[in-house]
Amino acid sequence: MKTKINTRLVEIAIIAVITTVIGITFIYYNLFQKQVRSDLAISAKILRDTHYFESVNIDIDEIDLSTDIDELRVTWVAKDGTVLYDNDTSAELMQNHNDRPEIKEAFADGVGETIRKSDTMNKNTFYYAVLLDNGTVLRVATNTQSLWSVFMSVAPIIILIILIIISVCVLISHLLTQQLIRPIEVMVSNLENADYESPYKELDPLSEMLRAQHTDILAAAKARQDFTANVSHELKTPLTAISGYAELLEGGMVGEEKQNHFYQEIRKNADRLLALINDIIKLSELDRVDHGMAFETMDLYEVAKECVNELSV
Repeated sequence: MKTKINTRLVEIAIIAVITTVIGITFIYYNLFQKQVRSDLAISAKILRDTHYFESVNIDIDEIDLSTDIDELRVTWVAKDGTVLYDNDTSAELMQNHNDRPEIKEAFADGVGETIRKSDTMNKNTFYYAVLLDNGTVLRVATNTQSLWSVFMSVAPIIILIILIIISVCVLISHLLTQQLIRPIEVMVSNLENADYESPYKELDPLSEMLRAQHTDILAAAKARQDFTANVSHELKTPLTAISGYAELLEGGMVGEEKQNHFYQEIRKNADRLLALINDIIKLSELDRVDHGMAFETMDLYEVAKECVNELSV
């Protein structure tokens, strides 16, 4: 019982810890995504408000943000989708961006955003695009780790925490099990004490049931003990009579006129012994099978007369 309780408590603790870790990871990553999108929107609006990319005399070749913004990719897209500038890659090598979801959304609604996942790099790229007053689109982007990468990066710490929590749970479950089992053990050891009260009200029905069963077992044991003693005495009486009569006949101490009486007594005691054995067999069958009570008519005078005759021998 103790082992089962400990095992169940540990299993519950493991499930609770794993579920909590997974839930917290998802919640944290969702909050992280919201923060990244918010930061990108702020960066894009700051760059838009500087009107740097809306200047009439701007020289695209002189634009250089690669050293100023290391972790932020800035892309400037013309009305036809042509890339005018990118601080990470040469604009001339880049394809037309008119089919990009965030660019389409920016041209249509003024702002656009999307997330593209890279399964090979285990990274997510967040894009945020804003429409400028001159009809062009300014897009900012940044790379972040995917949910799986974030989970794997903290996996060793999570495993260590889980092991610590499981160890603590094992210790606590062991102590709790002892506290739960001890009152039951004390209650069982005090079954013969009718004044004993169980420490928990929930154990009162169990205590009463166990006490009643214990009382029945003791009563049954005493009844069997008394029955065994009575049977031994009842079997001994006819055997003693048979043995006595047989010895007298064997020693020639009985006259011929009384031999028939002795033979009758031997047979009578043998029949009595056989009847006792049959009664014992019936009683043993009653212990194994639940039979109904059988009643029969008997003559008390004849029974009393037989007892007197047996005792007078």
